[in-house]
Amino acid sequence: LVGYSGGGAVAILLAARRDDVDSVRTVAGYLDHVALNKAKGVAPLWGSLDPIKEAASLAGVPQVHYSGGRDKVIPRWVGTSFTKTVGDSACARAVTVDQADHEFGWKEFWETEGWTRPACN
Repeated sequence: LVGYSGGGAVAILLAARRDDVDSVRTVAGYLDHVALNKAKGVAPLWGSLDPIKEAASLAGVPQVHYSGGRDKVIPRWVGTSFTKTVGDSACARAVTVDQADHEFGWKEFWETEGWTRPACN
């Protein structure tokens, strides 16, 4: 499963409810809306499912969470925090793409670097 921004949250929530997901990749994923909204000083999403509450259930699922080094919408600490909460450093990785912000820089990254293949060691 692959998800960008809010779609990253959807990918996590879906992966946590299925047993046939081979791997997950998120790009600028909205993976902890409670902490992010609090840090940004914006209203919480009442009633919304919170992907970080599902993180530990994804231990053992290969996953890579990409964050843009210049992203002011969803900073890199969100992906890093999520991977720490998964608690399985052999399977969950956070990757920062220095030249990317929330929208731009990703195309160039994919063209030169490509996807990191998620795998459990």
